[in-house]
Amino acid sequence: MLNQVSHVTGERARDASRRRVISLSLLALSLGTTTACDNPFSFADCLSIGVQGITATVVDASTGLAPSTPPSMRLTDGTYIENVTGVLQGTDPVQLGGAVERPGVYQATFSAEGYNTVVRQNLAVRRSGQCSYLQPVRLDVEMVAVR
Repeated sequence: MLNQVSHVTGERARDASRRRVISLSLLALSLGTTTACDNPFSFADCLSIGVQGITATVVDASTGLAPSTPPSMRLTDGTYIENVTGVLQGTDPVQLGGAVERPGVYQATFSAEGYNTVVRQNLAVRRSGQCSYLQPVRLDVEMVAVR
């Protein structure tokens, strides 16, 4: 009989805990205008979500399709250097990204065999908003073939 009473008490405790979680969830939803950062009952507080600081779509300038050779992107910010090489997937434009969760002012250098180098400077990646999320820079890069 003691085991049965403990079992019933355990079920009651779990039910009370479930009711508490549901009540807190409803309270959080009723605070509609409060952001997750300000809401102590939120289960999705301001967490880093791995945002790429710089993303680039790279195409061949003459075709608008993927370059004929894999492009690469070199990001520099002071002493920070990151190299990213793209993967060709048919004729789809190549997507490159880097500087994950890293604010800064970057220079991005794009290169691919058989193409002129493209340089973009003063790319400011900042944090902003209530949760200070990273605000990425998005680039469209057209590679011109060497003639």
